[in-house]
Amino acid sequence: MIFQFNQKKISFYLAIWICSLFSFCSLLIWSGYTILSTESYNEWRFFEVLILFSLSIYYFFIPVEDIKYKSSSVFSVALILVLGCISCLNAEYVSRAFRDWSLYGCLFFGTISLSHIIYKYPKISFYTLVFLCSTPIFFIIEFLYQIFFYLALPITDKVPVTYTWTGQFNNPRLVGDTILPILFMIIALLTRSEIHSSGTYKIIFQFLLASLCIIVMFSGGRGILLSMIFSILFFYAFIPKVRPQLKKISIYGTLCFVIGLLLLLIIGDNNNTTVARQDSSGRVLLIEQSIKYLQTDFFLGIGPGQFPPEKVPVSHPHNLFIQFMTEWGIIAGFCLIILLVVLAYKAFKTTQKTNSFFNIFICLSVFSFILNCNFNGAHIYPSSQIYGLFSIAFLLSTYIYKKDDNSPKPSLIKHNLIKNIQFGIAIVLLYTAYLALGCGNIVTSQQFIFGPRFWLYDSIHSDNVCPPANTFFNKSY
Repeated sequence: MIFQFNQKKISFYLAIWICSLFSFCSLLIWSGYTILSTESYNEWRFFEVLILFSLSIYYFFIPVEDIKYKSSSVFSVALILVLGCISCLNAEYVSRAFRDWSLYGCLFFGTISLSHIIYKYPKISFYTLVFLCSTPIFFIIEFLYQIFFYLALPITDKVPVTYTWTGQFNNPRLVGDTILPILFMIIALLTRSEIHSSGTYKIIFQFLLASLCIIVMFSGGRGILLSMIFSILFFYAFIPKVRPQLKKISIYGTLCFVIGLLLLLIIGDNNNTTVARQDSSGRVLLIEQSIKYLQTDFFLGIGPGQFPPEKVPVSHPHNLFIQFMTEWGIIAGFCLIILLVVLAYKAFKTTQKTNSFFNIFICLSVFSFILNCNFNGAHIYPSSQIYGLFSIAFLLSTYIYKKDDNSPKPSLIKHNLIKNIQFGIAIVLLYTAYLALGCGNIVTSQQFIFGPRFWLYDSIHSDNVCPPANTFFNKSY
């Protein structure tokens, strides 16, 4: 009894710690504060790794009776990880490959741990969600501040706001990709009585929603808008009970997007790339590159995190499924597709039956996020992963822990084996992330300045090129 009591107590404190890390990381993302590095992107990843490692520890405190391991899902995840591990051994940059492999492995298991926290501690999780959706207020204030001084100052030769508004974000698309799941999270919060019954909170979140919708237009992300439109249309077609709300949201969103477009035309510049541009932004070349790399090793791929830039200055395929097929191999890619389709089907069927509009809009948030991962590759960035992980875990918590009298008796041996495997993957993530610290701001920042896969300027990581990781902590600012 004493051990059980302590186990519950440790589980509770771990849940508070993890939720606090999520909140703190969201504050760093949107406020622009830096405490470890001159590169905010590196800092977000640093805390994301800490979150994922903490979630791997929490996994040890999940009772076996709380999780239903489906044989098909376990087999799919195991096959993906095994094939990915073999692919890492064949990769050109092995440490980088294992860093990317362990990151996605920790995201798989971290989703389960976080969903259990949300299921077990709903109040803590709800307030964390409120905080995650509130922190963009810092970014919005800075955005309005820049616009005010741009319009107010009597200077003829001004730097356009479209060059400076992104702040600590490395790229405008990154802003929009991060905002997308938050929009539906905020709508979900507005359906909760704690927010809806309070006039003050309701106004604040409506302001946040309108502001973020307007800012999305500045990102120029066509995939973001397509993801929103497709998601809303899909839910409108298959969940009739939510149609009145979706009609209002569509009108509200359209007005905000028009305002954003007008604002962009007023303070933008002629060279700004907007959602109206006609080119493919290099995606055709990316697909051609992916096909070529896939042909070099059809079954194992070129290795996680190994997609190199050639004709265009990017380092990822901008598509979740193409990325896995190209880097992890065709079998791992298809396993991932099957896994996500099965989980999405079960989650959507549960969402259809629920009377909770909060759960419906959380599901809509996840649906739009996954869609955008296949338009823009939003899944590679820490800010997107932080919010995507939280929304997916909220969705899984609504059905994965439901008791079923017909479900098979859980296996303690399988549960303990999975605990140790996921912790081993977390150790690999910690070690390879530590290696990347030596590269982050020192060597490759002068050579590979374009969008990273894991660490901001760590576009190509070789242990023979990068200095020791401890130089990250000793460098002068």
